[in-house]
Amino acid sequence: GNPSSDEIEFFANGKAEMLKLDVIEDASVANKKLRDIEIPSSWLFVAVISKGQFSIATGDSVLRPGDHALVIGDPQKDRQIEELLGLEPFKVRRVILVGFNEISLNIAHNLVKRKIDVRLIEEDPDKAEEAAAKLDDVLVLHGEGTNEDMLQQAGIDQTDYFIALTDDDENNVLLSLLAKEKNVKRAIAMTQKPHYKPLIEKVGIDSVVNPRSAMVDDIIRCIHHDELSVVNILEGGKGRMVELTIKEKSKTIGVPFRKLKLPRQTLIGAIIRKNELIIPRGEDSLQVEDHIIVFTTRSALSEVQKLFTV
Repeated sequence: GNPSSDEIEFFANGKAEMLKLDVIEDASVANKKLRDIEIPSSWLFVAVISKGQFSIATGDSVLRPGDHALVIGDPQKDRQIEELLGLEPFKVRRVILVGFNEISLNIAHNLVKRKIDVRLIEEDPDKAEEAAAKLDDVLVLHGEGTNEDMLQQAGIDQTDYFIALTDDDENNVLLSLLAKEKNVKRAIAMTQKPHYKPLIEKVGIDSVVNPRSAMVDDIIRCIHHDELSVVNILEGGKGRMVELTIKEKSKTIGVPFRKLKLPRQTLIGAIIRKNELIIPRGEDSLQVEDHIIVFTTRSALSEVQKLFTV
């Protein structure tokens, strides 16, 4: 298929999203430095992944064909950034979830809010009943996710994302493989066993998530209101993403970003202020109670925490 953009996560109740995008040969941005590219104001380049090497984006970062770019921005305007990179949009219209639990409940609620058609398959009759009671706008089907008829009933033929979230790892892998057989665009399997990940991705499943990892804890989650939550280990642990709330004694308040002494390889990717997304530029500065999403590397993490927390 066409090279496309891949949705990774949503923050702040769906106000900001992060995408991992392919840099393709004939993209107008290929082989250019970020500072020489006219980037839409609703978006920010966060990191470049080149031959497996993760680095936080700077004005000097060059986008080479075959690289991946991590960008953060406004989900309402994702077409802008896809066009910039010459990519086909990947529109999610229908998602099938298998297994009813806290995680699938959260995911379903959030997808429905975004007007996505969600279907959920659950084999335990009591759980299926509970799912139907809690999820008004979701088609809940009682049966086994591996059952052909069940998958047909769920409309597997026109499904963009299939997410297997049962409490049985092997079953999730099997379900995801089945979904790929049926030409679902993306399949995600939840597994408790991190050593499965490389193996599973080799057999063609698009993504493996760990129930304790950020993507699933609330695959699409609200900002946490505690002072600090370190989430989502980007690209095999090389990158870190931290969400922070700016408290009133923070020494970063009111300092224009271009004057903030950030640790090396660190970038403020987004500010959520009173539920609005702000993509920061050099003149912007922080206010009390801003939620910020900071991208950094493992080595700079403690410095970042020191800088922003009181």
